[in-house]
Amino acid sequence: LNMTLRASLQKLKQNISQLREALNRAAAQRHMSSLMSGGNGSGPAVNPWLVNESEETRGLSFAQDAGLDALASVISRQKQMGREIGNELDEQNESSSIKKQQ
Repeated sequence: LNMTLRASLQKLKQNISQLREALNRAAAQRHMSSLMSGGNGSGPAVNPWLVNESEETRGLSFAQDAGLDALASVISRQKQMGREIGNELDEQNESSSIKKQQ
């Protein structure tokens, strides 16, 4: 059981690392898009490269935002799962130590 939990925790850490990298890439891409559009929070700016931006392209931006939100949710859930697995490992180790002392 302990080995299974350790393997699960290791896999979870790898998944979190991959998701964190994907989130960082997406955030950087979004930041670059914001810079290119001149977005400074003062209102909508006109991006000279996207004057004829299609409806499909605008939809992609919303899809990316939704994807980032979903990714953040997954990372949050996996972080919680990691904590729970870690707590379970701590309890198993504590229980194992008590049995060894008896």
